[in-house]
Amino acid sequence: MTPISKQLSKKEVINNNQIKEIKEAINIQYQSATSKEKATLFAKSIYDIIDNSLPNFSTQSKRNVRMALINRKLSTNSLSINANDIVEYSIEFVPLEELNKELLIWVKNEVEVDPDLVEKYLDNLLNSYKKIESEIAASNYPNLNEMVEIANIQVDEAISPLKEIFFSEQKKWRAVFLGATLIFFVILPIILIFDNSTEKTIDTPINETVKAVEKEIKVGIPNELPSHLQYKSINDVKLRAWLEERDSLLADERYFFTILEVAAEFNIHPLLLFAITGQEQGFVPRNHKNATKIANNPFNVFHSWKDFNTNISESSQIAARTIVNVSKDRPKDVDPIQWINRKYAEDKNWWLGVSTIFNQLVEAVQ
Repeated sequence: MTPISKQLSKKEVINNNQIKEIKEAINIQYQSATSKEKATLFAKSIYDIIDNSLPNFSTQSKRNVRMALINRKLSTNSLSINANDIVEYSIEFVPLEELNKELLIWVKNEVEVDPDLVEKYLDNLLNSYKKIESEIAASNYPNLNEMVEIANIQVDEAISPLKEIFFSEQKKWRAVFLGATLIFFVILPIILIFDNSTEKTIDTPINETVKAVEKEIKVGIPNELPSHLQYKSINDVKLRAWLEERDSLLADERYFFTILEVAAEFNIHPLLLFAITGQEQGFVPRNHKNATKIANNPFNVFHSWKDFNTNISESSQIAARTIVNVSKDRPKDVDPIQWINRKYAEDKNWWLGVSTIFNQLVEAVQ
């Protein structure tokens, strides 16, 4: 292992202690949440920690690296990822042009060495990986395990050996890992841990569990919103407390969690969705005589909550889908929320209110 690799290996992205702290925090802060809700919160936390640690790659590249890290570094009882792991999987799953720019910048920020040495280090890694790819392709190895084993042997100094976790009892899950490793090895065990005996989560079929938290895998769907309005991890505890201080019905779990999940599904900053509810309905004060009805459609999609009184899930999805669709083809010199305004609301000053509330929430929550 090179000196740079050693430095990177010491920089932990996530470890077992963090996982334990996250579990404990969720159990304390969301005591009344169901097991599945707690499992979703846990998955989101792990997802965000990894996502926020990656270089500034494209959405697709981030997704590829993130899932590779989860697939290969994950086990039922342990999850440990460091900066060196990120470098390894980036080289394997990210296009060369992104590596030459974004990964180089990222590594330079992560280690305390001469920048020229970092460039040489990455060049060596890339050359080693290209060599392995060529040799594997020429050999026509049909077995993935053999390919990985050969790669590990030949790049021992350039790339730390990949840990194989696809053997013994886990072997039978390999096909499912490609699309749902996060579900099986993070969320499902945590559902069992978080089981509050109010529901028999332990008996929930795997396929139902996958469907229940499928949205967590979909975070990062590309759209044309600017980066600062795309999905980001937020301090949901602070946000919920902020809403509680204003006696907002949206602080209740069924509304709060739903809006967060929809934001993740459509790759929209959660605070933008909440800002719209603030502009449209003042965050739905509990003391309003129609609060429970308004909370079904606090975005006033399809004119208003009176005309379209559905449920928080459907109204959130319609609002999110509208935001994504009307954000397309925005001129570079036009404010993104103002561009949304032209089709979302008749009031031409709507965007000013939403922008003000959004900035207020960012300051309060982050």
